[in-house]
Amino acid sequence: MQPTRAEELMAAWLSGNSSAAERDELMAWADATPEGRAFFDAATRLWALTAEQAYPDFAQRQPQAWQQLEQRLDAAPSPTLGRTGAIVLPLWRGVWRVAAAVVVLAVAAWLWLEPATPPTFVATTAAGERTQVQLADGTQVWLNENTQLTYALRDGERHLTLVGEAYFDVATDSLHPFRVHTQQAVTTVLGTAFNLRAYPNDTQVEVAVSEGRVALERLPDVPATTATTARIELAAGQSGAFDKTTTAVRYTTTDDPNTVAWKDRRLNFNDVPLSQVVTALERYYDVRIRLENPALGQCRFYGEYNDDPQLDYLLDLLEASLGIHVQRSPNEIVLSGDGCE
Repeated sequence: MQPTRAEELMAAWLSGNSSAAERDELMAWADATPEGRAFFDAATRLWALTAEQAYPDFAQRQPQAWQQLEQRLDAAPSPTLGRTGAIVLPLWRGVWRVAAAVVVLAVAAWLWLEPATPPTFVATTAAGERTQVQLADGTQVWLNENTQLTYALRDGERHLTLVGEAYFDVATDSLHPFRVHTQQAVTTVLGTAFNLRAYPNDTQVEVAVSEGRVALERLPDVPATTATTARIELAAGQSGAFDKTTTAVRYTTTDDPNTVAWKDRRLNFNDVPLSQVVTALERYYDVRIRLENPALGQCRFYGEYNDDPQLDYLLDLLEASLGIHVQRSPNEIVLSGDGCE
C-alpha cells in the first residue's frame, strides 16, 4: 500500500468516517509489515494523547482500545442532509476529522519523510503473556507479562522505554549507547545481559546484571528528596535499585536465583526462607500471598522446579513439607501455621 493511501485510511478511521471495507484494509495493511505496525502504533499513541478526554488510553492494550473506540464511533450520530442537500456532519466529528488528519500527517512525516530515523519498534504483552522479540540492532529481549517496550535510534543512541519487566541480551555497539528509560530512572549499557523490572505499581526499579556492566542512574530532571546517590555502576552478578520515593539509587545485596525465573520458566529454592519463596511466587504468578504468622518467614524450603511449574502444585508442596495451612481466595493466598524453629 502506498503511504498516501495508508494516511487516508488512518485519518478516516480515527475520525469515524471509514467504511467497514476501509477498516479491514487498514488493519490488514498494519498487520502485514513492521513499517505498517510502526505507523499504526505511533498514530494510535499520538491520537490517544490528543484525544485523551474522549477516548481510552491506547498504551495499555491496543486491540481492546481500538474496539472501544470503534464502538464509540459506531454509536455516534450519522451524517444528515442540510437544507441545500449537502451532507452535514456534527461539529465535534468535523473537528476530530481535522485532528485525525493532523495526527496522521505528523506520524507520516516522522516515519516516512525522515529516512535517518527508523520506525519505532513497539512490543506489548498482556496478563499471563510472555514473549521474546529481536530489535533492529540484533538485541534479544524477553518480555514478562503486562509489559510495554518501545525502541528507536535517536540522536546516535539506542533509545528504549520500558513499562513492566524485561530481560535484555544487548548486541554490542560502542558507537550507539543502549539506554532504557523507566519513568524517573535510566539504565545505560554498551553490551551486556541484564534483567530490568519497572512496573508502575512497584516502589522501585530493579536491575540485575548477568553479563557485562550497566549504569543505573536517576534522570537529571528528577529532584532528589535527600542527599542521595544518583548513579551506580553494576558488574555481572550485581544488582541495584532506584527507589521511587527517595529517588535514591543503591546497590542491593539480595542473591535471588529467581530474578529471571519468569524468563526461564523455572523456580529454584535451594534452602531459602519462606519469605523469599513468597516473593518469588508472587512475582512469578502475579498473585498476592500473605503470611498470617511472620515467624513462618524463617521456615526453609528446598527444591528446583522446571518446565513452568503450576502454583497449586507448589502450594501443595509447601503445605506438606512445612506443615502449614494454605487458604486460597480470589484476592490473596494466606499461609498460616506455628512457624519453624
